[in-house]
This record gives sequence, structure tokens and C-alpha cells, in this order.
Amino acid sequence: KKGMFGDTLLRGNFKTRGWALRRQFAFRTGQPYDRSATDQTRDNIDGLGVAESVSITPYPVACDLDVKNGKVLDAAGEPCTVHQVVEMRERNDVSLKLSGGLGFATLDPFYLFLHPDFPNMWGTGWDFDVLGHYGFNTSGVPAGVPFLGDCAGARCYQRSVQGSLTRPRIFASPLTFSIGGTYQVRLTPARGRLESAIGTLTFTYPINAHWQTYFGYLIQRSNISQDVVKPAFDPAVPVGGEATITNRRDAIVADRTGALQFGASYTNVDKPFNPDDGFIANAELKLASPYLGGIDWFVRADLSWQHFIPIPRSNNRLNFRYALRYGQAIPITRLG
Repeated sequence: KKGMFGDTLLRGNFKTRGWALRRQFAFRTGQPYDRSATDQTRDNIDGLGVAESVSITPYPVACDLDVKNGKVLDAAGEPCTVHQVVEMRERNDVSLKLSGGLGFATLDPFYLFLHPDFPNMWGTGWDFDVLGHYGFNTSGVPAGVPFLGDCAGARCYQRSVQGSLTRPRIFASPLTFSIGGTYQVRLTPARGRLESAIGTLTFTYPINAHWQTYFGYLIQRSNISQDVVKPAFDPAVPVGGEATITNRRDAIVADRTGALQFGASYTNVDKPFNPDDGFIANAELKLASPYLGGIDWFVRADLSWQHFIPIPRSNNRLNFRYALRYGQAIPITRLG
């Protein structure tokens, strides 16, 4: 029988603000009752990523008696009203998640990393994520120490910080908004100092459970290493002889890129954040232009593939992972 939406009570949102949830309502008090609007509201709240589960229970009042002038009435002449209770279980009821550790890499012999994560910040639905990476200068470490390799006696490390601010269902729409930035410094024996700063602004639209498409803007300022090898002076080699030492540091040049990016990804994994089984495929296209903050015109296409394979008889504790990536940049000389 026809009725109208009444009051809606929220339960279980100990952290998430009420206004952040009510903005996802697909109905308003006084509108004709429609079960599909209730289902859409549940899906919208679930899409915020702040709840483990969401349920909406209707409580109809005076909805099963007389009918007059197209309205359902009870004996006292009251219209049919459907009140509702939205009950949720918070997914992230903590203010901070903190992880960190230490590691070793070929051109970063010893480093520490710290990863603070602020989910559902202040109950607003915004997620703030930071990752800091600090590599130690090993130039003063004796060459006989294991794991140094090519970094023995040389300044060789990586230091970086990256952060992202993300809001699912921005403006109560299906779009996910994300703004991020990365600053990185690398020192290697062959290339010297490489420095980069990257900023991104991205909107993501979910097509279905597996497909999603995204578009946005990228700005990058960096020192890049060109394909140039310049012989260095070696006093042990006679004039005119072939140098035995190469110096690539003079091939480091400044670069600035401003680009629009468009892409689509297909995800089929068992767990979205730390998958053990499945694959992720991605295709992306960038259009760079001086009018977007860069210095060159070019188009770049990238394809990537990640595969997660569980190892048998490991009780889902071990898995094999590999990734493939192919990219091709095409300069647009006529517009340069």
C-alpha cells in the first residue's frame, strides 16, 4: 500500500558523522515511500567504505486500514507513514593505524619506513594516508659490510614521502575523489642525485563490481636521466685514449610534465586491499601539453598486469606475485 517516508533513525555510527550518512539518502521525509530508494540508500552508505555492514529496517505506521482520496488511512484518518532505522557496524572505529619497519634494497642498502593511516578522518568519510621512507647514507660504512654491493663507499639511498586524501562518493555521487602527492630523492653511484615531485588529482567511477574507469590531472617536476654517456677524465688514460670511466651525471636534466590522464582497470581478486588470488589489469592514456603546466606535447599509453597465485599446501599463507608493465610515449612535434 502507498505511504510516505517518515523519520529515519541512525544507529551504530559511533564515529561517522550523521550528516555524512544522511547525504547518501536517496529519499526525503514526506516523499512517497519506495523500497528501491531504500535499497539505493543502503548501497550508497556501503559505497562510502565506512561500514562493515548496513541494514535498513522499516517501521510502518497506520498503513493497513482504509483508503480515502488515494491515501491509506487508519481509523483516526492518519496517513500511512514508514519510519526507518538505519543500523550500521563501523569498519574503521579507530583514529589511527600505524605500521612501519626496515628493509634492504639493491640501491637503498638500509632504510626505515613509517606508514600512518587515518581512516574515516574525524568521521567525515575522508581517508588520509601517509608513507615515509628514509634511506641511510652508507658512504661511511666499510665496504666489507654485506648487502652494500655497488653502494659500497658511495652516497646511495632513497628518501621519500607520499600522501593521499581520498573521499568515496564525493558530493553524494558515485565518484571517488583523490588528491595525492609524492616527493622523492634518490642518490646512486652512476646517476648521482635524482629528484622528483608529483601531484595528482583523480576521479574514479565504478562501472560494476570489477570494472572502473578514472580520469584526472598529473603534474610532475623532476630531474631525469637521458640516454647519454659522457666519458669522464681519467688521468691514467693517455690523451686520445678510450676512457674507462663513464660519467652519466651530466645527462641529468630538468623536466616538467603536466598531463590529463584517462584509464580503466579490471579487478578480479579475493581481497581488495591485500589480495592472495586473482589479477588486476589496467590501461592508461596520458596527454601532456605546455598548456597543462608541462614543457612538451606528447601522448603516452601504459598497460599493466598484476597476478596473484596462491601456493598450494601453504594454508593460504604464501602466494606468488608478478607484475608486467609496458609503456610507450609518442611526441607530438607539430604542436611543440
